[in-house]
Amino acid sequence: MLEKLITFALQQRVFVLAGMFVLIIAGWQAIENLPIEAFPDVQDVQVQIVTQAFGASSRRGRAQHNVTD
Repeated sequence: MLEKLITFALQQRVFVLAGMFVLIIAGWQAIENLPIEAFPDVQDVQVQIVTQAFGASSRRGRAQHNVTD
């Protein structure tokens, strides 16, 4: 199978070069039309979690300490 493909490519050089040219043009168009952000969003993602812990201290500092450590 691979031998037949190589033989075809060597015998039909114009066809292979035309196909290569078409693929290069298609790739160039794809790159040109690719939407790229010049300035991406670099802010950290923040999540707020609200829970109830019965019997735990209501001091804000201790609860925050338990979550962030």
